[in-house]
Amino acid sequence: MTHRSLRGLIVIAIIVVAAGTAAAQECRLDGLVATEDGTPAPGVTVMLVRGRFKPQMQRVTSGDDGRFSLPSAECGDYRLFAPGMTTVVTVDTRKQSSVSVVVTRAMAASARREKEEQAEPPPPPASSDQDREDERTAALYRERFVKQFGSAEDLDLYMKAPTAERRAQVFMLVVTRRLFGIESAGQASSGRRGKRGRPDSADDETERIARAARADQKALVATMLSESAAASFDTDPPLEQARKAISAAKLALLQMHWPSATLLIYTDVNSGKILLKAAFGAGNSEVHAWDTQGNLRWRGELLQRALIELCDQAIAFVERDSVTPGLQMLFDESTQSAAESLRDTPTQEKKMIAGVFGRAASDEYDRLTPPRRQQLVRLAVLMSVSRIYDPPGSIERR
Repeated sequence: MTHRSLRGLIVIAIIVVAAGTAAAQECRLDGLVATEDGTPAPGVTVMLVRGRFKPQMQRVTSGDDGRFSLPSAECGDYRLFAPGMTTVVTVDTRKQSSVSVVVTRAMAASARREKEEQAEPPPPPASSDQDREDERTAALYRERFVKQFGSAEDLDLYMKAPTAERRAQVFMLVVTRRLFGIESAGQASSGRRGKRGRPDSADDETERIARAARADQKALVATMLSESAAASFDTDPPLEQARKAISAAKLALLQMHWPSATLLIYTDVNSGKILLKAAFGAGNSEVHAWDTQGNLRWRGELLQRALIELCDQAIAFVERDSVTPGLQMLFDESTQSAAESLRDTPTQEKKMIAGVFGRAASDEYDRLTPPRRQQLVRLAVLMSVSRIYDPPGSIERR
């Protein structure tokens, strides 16, 4: 398999696409969160959603005086949501620069307690000593992983790599090969042969890769959930497979410690920011701090929280067909990726389904109604986003 095709698999597995946005006019929006009697409500998270077909989400939290501010929001119509709201609020920032959000007294009291008891410290300031120590710890982890799961050729490439960036790339390839059962260039030089001695077709390769990835997820289900849950995993319908796999992934993330393959691979390819935006909203302060304030460990632990949040959102989708703005963002990225790669959305969607659920599920695509097709594609996206790159045996259930 060429580096180009392997890179394509990595992009599909991570489900992130670099996307530029055109400059847009900005408007300021100031708001106040208060109870029905006008008492300010600090610590309440307000979600601002713009657009209906491709919604964009931002989150802000009210301060000690109940106020919040978006100094540079894109101009347009917004819907505002908050826990305990008595009515949904809409605002056009081109015509209105301030807004009030009314929540119940019970919600205000709960938010105040949470703010006082569980307030998170701000991102740590950059520390050159800490950065160097984190880089050394991550480098030792990558080297051990390559030694354990890579080929002799991989290890040679890793040890002779002239830069840390190049070593991280070799690590990423080894992680991906282990997960998807892909052979190294040396192992595959003679070509994989089918039953009649012919080289495997692209469809055969896709099916083999999907089986390897599902086997890894099945092993994680057995470790995190139960052996009985794993026993029926292969024959479960896609909806149940997704529920089990995402639930197991969440438990694994809750017990994961930095450094890990899952957290490092997202950090190393610099694709974690889109996951942060999906989980916490583009206006989140920690999302903005990603590029300037966070060291490697801080980024990994922030990504861990983001992935746990996305797992919660994904489970809600599986169980109640609930699509949050964050999930919609990931679904839109997937659709955009299909359009840019093949300019044939059905073909790319079938490839995505085959890569996650196998050829049998992909063959059903043409016989499904459009809503069922959409559901299957979305389940494939969520299965990919919640994929754990660490070997199942390395994460023990508590």
